[in-house]
Amino acid sequence: MAEPMDAMTFCDTAGRPRPSTGQHVASERLLLALHEQEAQQRSGGRHSALLPQVAELFASMSEEAVPRCRAVLDAELVFRQDGSAADLRGLIFCGDMPAQQQRELLARLRAACHAPPRERRGLVVLSDVDDTLLPGADALRIAGSDRSWHLDGRLYPGVARLHVELRHGLRDEHGGDYSVLLTARPPSLIRSLEAKFRRIAGVRKPRMAILPGVGGTAVIGNVFRVLTGNFARLGHTKLNRMKEYAQLFPDYAGRFVFIGDDGQADLVAAEHMLGLTVRDALPFGASSVAGAKDKGFAVLPSKAPLMAFVAIKACYNGKQEGEKEATAKAERAQQVFRIRAAHPPAPEDCSISMDAVGGVRHRFFYFDEYLDLAEQLAGAGWLLPEQRDAVQRAVQRDCIVPTPLELARQCDLVGLRAGLEAKRALAIDEMDEVEQEEYAAAHQQMPAVVSAHLCIGVAPEGTKSMRLRLAGISLGGSLWPAPDAPSEGSDRGDAPRVPRFMLWDAAAEGSSSGHWEGTVSGIRLPWPCEVLTRRGARPTLDVSFGSSVGRCYLLLEEPASSTLGSFGSNKRQDSEDLPSHAAGGPGAAGVAAARAVQGTLVPFDSSGPDPSCERLSGGGHIRLHITWEADAPASS
Repeated sequence: MAEPMDAMTFCDTAGRPRPSTGQHVASERLLLALHEQEAQQRSGGRHSALLPQVAELFASMSEEAVPRCRAVLDAELVFRQDGSAADLRGLIFCGDMPAQQQRELLARLRAACHAPPRERRGLVVLSDVDDTLLPGADALRIAGSDRSWHLDGRLYPGVARLHVELRHGLRDEHGGDYSVLLTARPPSLIRSLEAKFRRIAGVRKPRMAILPGVGGTAVIGNVFRVLTGNFARLGHTKLNRMKEYAQLFPDYAGRFVFIGDDGQADLVAAEHMLGLTVRDALPFGASSVAGAKDKGFAVLPSKAPLMAFVAIKACYNGKQEGEKEATAKAERAQQVFRIRAAHPPAPEDCSISMDAVGGVRHRFFYFDEYLDLAEQLAGAGWLLPEQRDAVQRAVQRDCIVPTPLELARQCDLVGLRAGLEAKRALAIDEMDEVEQEEYAAAHQQMPAVVSAHLCIGVAPEGTKSMRLRLAGISLGGSLWPAPDAPSEGSDRGDAPRVPRFMLWDAAAEGSSSGHWEGTVSGIRLPWPCEVLTRRGARPTLDVSFGSSVGRCYLLLEEPASSTLGSFGSNKRQDSEDLPSHAAGGPGAAGVAAARAVQGTLVPFDSSGPDPSCERLSGGGHIRLHITWEADAPASS
C-alpha cells in the first residue's frame, strides 16, 4: 500500500499553503494509479489502498483535474475481486470513510466543479435496468415481468440512441459522456452489467456509472419482498442512491433525469425524486462552500428542482396485443394528471433553459416504447425535432430481426443482403459502436456466405424436369472422386466410397415440400419444384462423405433489378455453361441446357441445423452439374 501523501494539503480559506505544480500532477497520477490497483484488491473498505488517501489527493490536485478525476472514479468501471465497483460513490458513502474526510471531499467537489451554462443542452441520465433497458428474463420474474420484447439480451428498440440524445455530450470534456445505471442488484452482482450493456457503455472506451442496491444479508430479504410484491424497500434504496449521486455532482443540479418502469417501485421512487431540490445536492449548505456562487455553481436557487424530469415505462406481461398491463391505461392517465399537477414545470428562474423549444416543459412522462417517449420529450422541448428523428431511425434499425450478424451466422444470403441494405438506409453514421461492430462483422462474412450458395440459373422455357449430379467434392480432408479410387464396375475387390446428398427446404416448417436423396448418379426433380421455387424457400443441399457432413444452399438466378445494393453482383464467377452431353449423365435425353456450379460446403453438427459462418474454414467444396430437361420424370 502506498504511503499517505502527508505533505500535500488542502486548499481552503484558512491560509494553508497551496500544493506546487509538481504536487498537483503527482496527486492526480497517484489517484489514478491507486484506482487501477483496486482491481487487485479482494474487497473495499479496510482492504482499499485508495480509501485512506482519496480525500487528500483530490484536495492537493489542480482544480482543473478534479472534475476529470471525479469522472474517472465514477465511470471507468474498475471492479474488485469480489465484484464490487471501486467507484467514487462507494468510497465516500460506504461507511468506512471518516465523517470529516467525507465532508471535506464533498466540499472540494462542490468548489472545484463548475456548472455548465443554463442554455447548454445536455442531461445526466440515470436509468433502471430490468424492464427499463431490457426485459427481466428470469423464470421467477424477480428481475422484472415485462414480456413485450425479446428475452435474449437485446435492449428495447431506440433506448441506446435516446440516452445519447438526452446526454448530448454534457460530460465529454471530462473524458467522455456516459449514462448511470440505478439498479437493485447488490454490489457484488453488478460486474456483468458492463458486458451486458455495451451499447450503453461503449466499446473502445467503455464508460458507465453503476449505483447498486444493498448488499450482505439484506439481499435475501429483498428477494423475499419481491416475490411477495413488496417493493417499497427497493424504491427507498434507489431514492437514497439518487441523493448520494447528486452530492457527487452538485454542478449538474436541475439536469438529472431518471427513467424507470412501473413493475417494481420505480414509480413511487420517481415521484419522490421529483420532490428533491437543489438543496439535496448540498447537504452541508451552500454557504459552507467558499466562492461557490462566483465559480458558477449556484446557477439555480436552492429551492429549484433537482430533477429535470422522470419517465416511467409501462410493463406488459406478454407480447400479444391486449395482454395484461402492469398498470392499466386509464390508471396511467390518472397518474400522469396527478403527478404533473403535484410537480408542474419549474419557473424560468428555477430551471435550465437548454435553448428551449417546444411546448410545456412537463417533468413526468409515462410511455409504452422509447419512440413514444422521444415524441413526448420533443413535444415538451426536452429534445429537438432532429433528436427525436434520430431515435426513430434507431428504433427502426433495432427492429430489424434477425440482425444481419445473426443472418450471417445462419448463412442466409438473401436475408443478409436485405438486412445490411436496410441498416445502411437508416443513417449508418448514427449507429453506436456495437451496431458498427456487428455491421462490419456481418459485412466481412458476406464472401463466405456467398461462396456457400450455388446459383443454378434460370430454367429454359419448356423445362419439365431438372437433374442434379455431383461432379466432385472435398470434405473432411477427403476428395471424391479420388485419383487412385477404383471406378464403378472395376475388378478390384474394395468398393469405392461414394458421397450421398439430400435436397430439402430449410425454411419449411413442415415436410409438405418434401425432400430428395441421391448418390453420384444424381436426382431428377419435376419442374417447377416446390423446394426451389416456393416463396421464402431455402433450398438446402446436405452432402455426407464418410463421417463428414457439409451443407450448401441453392439459389435461382435473380434478375438484375434485384435489390442487392453494393453487396455484390448476382453474376457468379464460379459457374459455367456446359454442352448437354457433358452434364446430363447416363440416360439424359431431351436436354435443354446444362450448367456446372461450385462453391463451399459448410460444416454443421448436432449443435444446430444451420451452420455457423465462423466455422466455414473447416468445411469443404462442391462441384455440381445441373441439367434442365424438356421431358418430365417418370411417375413412381
